[in-house]
Amino acid sequence: MTIADIKEISTLIAAAVAAGATLIAVLLTSFIQLLKPRKLNNQTQNRQKTKELKLERIEELYLLFDKWQIKFL
Repeated sequence: MTIADIKEISTLIAAAVAAGATLIAVLLTSFIQLLKPRKLNNQTQNRQKTKELKLERIEELYLLFDKWQIKFL
């Protein structure tokens, strides 16, 4: 192997490493971007469930109070 061959091979290896690192970075970024909407969607669903539970409890309390009021009036 001559010095020229080593320079050519090292250039190819450097290009392959750079291309591989770029590809890994793109895949990682895409994966993270896929997870963000899921996380936001889960948070939104949790907030909606919490609101529904609170509303159900308030409705139950209203019905109980209404029964109590009718009973004592």
